[in-house]
Amino acid sequence: MNKLCVFLLMSIGLSAFVSTYAATIRSSAANVPDQTVVTAVTSTAPPTLVSAYLVAKGDAHTIVMGRTLQFTAYGTYSDGSVVPLPDSEADPEIAWNTSNHAVAKISVLGHVTALSTGTVNIEAVIGTITASPWALTVLAAPPPVPPTVSCSANPSLIKPGDTTSITADANSRQDLPLTYSYSASAGSISGTSASETLETPGSFEGIITVTCSVDQQAGGSASATTNVLVATSSGSLDGAPDWKAVHDSATPGKSMGSSAYPVIIRPYDDARQFYMTYSNRGGERFSLSFGKSASVTHFIYNTYIYFVDPSQVQNVELDINQVMSNGQTVIFGTQCSSNSGTWEYTTAVADDGDQKPHWYASNIPCSPKTWTANSWHEVQIASSRDSSGNVTYDWVTLDGATTNFVNAAGPSAFSLGWAVGDLSLNFQLDGANEVSGSITAYVEDLTIYAW
Repeated sequence: MNKLCVFLLMSIGLSAFVSTYAATIRSSAANVPDQTVVTAVTSTAPPTLVSAYLVAKGDAHTIVMGRTLQFTAYGTYSDGSVVPLPDSEADPEIAWNTSNHAVAKISVLGHVTALSTGTVNIEAVIGTITASPWALTVLAAPPPVPPTVSCSANPSLIKPGDTTSITADANSRQDLPLTYSYSASAGSISGTSASETLETPGSFEGIITVTCSVDQQAGGSASATTNVLVATSSGSLDGAPDWKAVHDSATPGKSMGSSAYPVIIRPYDDARQFYMTYSNRGGERFSLSFGKSASVTHFIYNTYIYFVDPSQVQNVELDINQVMSNGQTVIFGTQCSSNSGTWEYTTAVADDGDQKPHWYASNIPCSPKTWTANSWHEVQIASSRDSSGNVTYDWVTLDGATTNFVNAAGPSAFSLGWAVGDLSLNFQLDGANEVSGSITAYVEDLTIYAW
């Protein structure tokens, strides 16, 4: 067999062998079930801290003396990441410090407390890394804003020996703790709470001035005063049986009036009703004698008034009359007047050789026409006299608002021939219409205080 034949035979056999072996491999692979391929991961070293810096809360570079400020350290790692320290993985330890312990100190948690004015660097070391410092200036604390306070008494009119509640309504605009204290021109008041009790001596009559004071922690104080009137009271005169009604001849036109008691006008069930008809702005005077004293010199006319139709009322007059020991009658005359739009007062003027009362406008606005209809209005009027019958009109309270009279004083004593010591009051209504009309009014708790 020649060489060519042998080569061909060998080639044919080798091809058959390869084909058979390849088929066997394919057949085996087809019979191997699917398997999960796991990729091997090569472990690497964690990133290392390469630098650090500090940041104050709010990026603040100033702080007021006595205040605190939180600092945080941030670390930059070898992989480029920046995280607040201590890092949760590497957990390096931070050593906090300040460049001047007299200016500021810092806690192990990075809380800076400003101690005195000046500039200081906040520092930290993390392992072997020194953080970039943070410059901080400590400023002087501003002066404290003073607190505010108001003082009130409830009730403000009491009898000798009675007590009343004193309240100090105080506010610290910096929300600092306040300490309360009190003083009184008579009687006694103690305690340090926002509300305390004033005790009055049984022998005292007059005005007690109470001072409410507050002191604020870290500096600042305030005080305010309120007056408590301690006086003998006539008691409520609403139900007195001898009220009289008469037309006031000093007013134009005519009037007729009557009164009734008790009348229910909520919230009261014992009010006194005053009713009048009038023409040409006539006025009706309702009067009552309520006691005897020639020695008292100070008075407060206290009542609540209710008008069904205020537009019918030109003036509402509230007077007290007292006969002094010399027989002269002092008229303490006041009225809320639509004529002048003020609280008017009376003093004497000479008329044909005789003294007669005259109305004067005051600094205190008032017009009964503006009062709310079918509503109760609180009225208090304070006045006083000297031994010669010169009257000073002190103040008026209307619906809780008190206003002092300015330059409202003068002689107001007249020879009327009344009995020494007589005390009487007037409640007068003047009509507003020039033709005719009617007025329905009520009073509640009409009381005269005197001392």
